[in-house]
Amino acid sequence: MTTNLENISLTDIMPPNLLSDSTVAAIVKILDPHMQQIASEMQYCLLISRIDSLAENVIDLLAWQFHVDFYDTDLAINEKRTLVKQSIAWHKKKGTPAAVKYVVSAILSGATISEWFNYNGQPYHFKVTDIEGNLPDSDTVDKLVKAINVAKNTRSWLDGIEFKRNINQTIYYGGIMIEHKIINIGLPAFKAPNDIGTQYITSLHHIHKGVTIANG
Repeated sequence: MTTNLENISLTDIMPPNLLSDSTVAAIVKILDPHMQQIASEMQYCLLISRIDSLAENVIDLLAWQFHVDFYDTDLAINEKRTLVKQSIAWHKKKGTPAAVKYVVSAILSGATISEWFNYNGQPYHFKVTDIEGNLPDSDTVDKLVKAINVAKNTRSWLDGIEFKRNINQTIYYGGIMIEHKIINIGLPAFKAPNDIGTQYITSLHHIHKGVTIANG
């Protein structure tokens, strides 16, 4: 059986021998409404366990109390609750890659810290990659960069942030294959005739002399 402290009366738990006294019974009757009010307000003593049901203005006050450095009152209520709930654990990791990854995941979804030696950058530089979730507007990106700069250690420098999108679709590829053959047709190869034999060469030598007779 569940007992609701906000509705219970002292007369329900007082021993009958005490309630038989008229003075005690009168005191109990007077105290009942005050005890029930105290019971109803006990919930305000439990804050961390009730973050998901607390009003937004209470969440803002808790963020100030727990020194959530990258907290912004313009964030969505769910993001505020997440930051406040994990603020104590985050302060223990502040200045580490784990803290940077945490603040990015709290504002958006998912993140990978790429150190400078992973992408041939300059020493002590890093990138935040593989950020998932909806593409943010410029204001959210500015808040994200500000939160990263608060979470990182002083010597590290942010080179940039990169978003990851998984697109699930079917891609069809087509192609064509062409075969051809080249035949080069040229002049037939010349082959010198194989003529073997004796050759005789003759010639004619003609000599003449001309005499002119003149009249005396």
